[in-house]
Amino acid sequence: MRLTTWTLAGVLALGAAPAAHGQARTSPARPAVLPAWVGDHPRFGWSGGWLFPVGSPYEIGRPGPEGSPAYRINRCIGGPDEGGGRHQGADLSCGHGGDLVHAAGHGLVVRAEAHGWNGGYGRHVVIAHRLVDGGLVYSVYAHLADQSLRVRKGQLVAAGQPIGRVGRSGRASSDHLHFEVRLAVGRDEPWQKAEVLDPITFVSEHLPAPRPDASLAATYLEWAECAAMLESADRADTTLDRSTWWRMLARAARQSHDGFPDEPDGSRQMLVEEGVLDAGFAPSPAESLSWSELSRDLRRLKKVGMMVARPPVSPAAHRALCESEFSIARPTQALDQVARRTSAPLLVDACVVLADLSSTWDLPKKKSPKKTGAPGPEAAPKPPASPRGVQASKEVDATPR
Repeated sequence: MRLTTWTLAGVLALGAAPAAHGQARTSPARPAVLPAWVGDHPRFGWSGGWLFPVGSPYEIGRPGPEGSPAYRINRCIGGPDEGGGRHQGADLSCGHGGDLVHAAGHGLVVRAEAHGWNGGYGRHVVIAHRLVDGGLVYSVYAHLADQSLRVRKGQLVAAGQPIGRVGRSGRASSDHLHFEVRLAVGRDEPWQKAEVLDPITFVSEHLPAPRPDASLAATYLEWAECAAMLESADRADTTLDRSTWWRMLARAARQSHDGFPDEPDGSRQMLVEEGVLDAGFAPSPAESLSWSELSRDLRRLKKVGMMVARPPVSPAAHRALCESEFSIARPTQALDQVARRTSAPLLVDACVVLADLSSTWDLPKKKSPKKTGAPGPEAAPKPPASPRGVQASKEVDATPR
């Protein structure tokens, strides 16, 4: 069950519009171009499916993967806040701090504050997301634990990627995550002034398709859907056709377009303009793709580059999956071998090879053992660890609204 009943219906604008405008807001009619206050930034891809940032990525109130606890909504959008305003996000708590906070969608980190009060938000991260309809939204993750931020400004992130840990920095009386989603309308509008959306409703309406397969390969399908490369109806075992492949390439490739074509021929033309596809080769979009054609396109994509962050999978796990499926740890580094495969590529194969190209997937370097010298004085015993957190109360967040 999706808990939209916890939230207010639709989109709420709670006093966020500047008084000088003097008019009601309308739907965005401009491409998702970041405002000038962000500064220099890389091109970044689209955001399709979204996930909840704590607990179960698919449902509030259920435990998450790998033993992470269930989170409840202590307070949501629209409730009274100190200072006479309205609460502008959702306070999510499990009763203690320290759990990982994940990016709710693919996007670009535009703010990562690891120190300071920051208007009561404390340590927080703001991510910009390009929606498939051309809009631009920000997701905000506040009250993060000290020294827990795992991202920096200007970094591409994927849905489900860890960005910090639940804490109580800033104005917070107990450990919890303050989570916001905001819609940008004015071109140079700072994120703090963007229109407030109900974050629980927004994520619930953008969840990826539930997949019964709990294997690692399903993670790559979820990654591709969250990057708007796949539709929710696409199946892992479907034979890959050119129409689907072109759509995936157009979403993943670094390119200069702010819009996105609706038809396969439009996707192909976009890819030709960006140098990913050969202008002299115009096959039928409905035909199945061969491994030799896929490998040729990947060679061109290597030169153009990608604007999608890699899936939230460890390098060791990714390499092991590729070894199992392709008999090589890095298929995009051995495209001649990949091109000789005889079976038709499947949709899940396309997800894995694009993920492989999205990162170097370098294994973490092993730390060299410290050199032992003459024995020194005995180290003082460490003080006992402090409690992990305190039970969350209903008044968990005072300032961020």
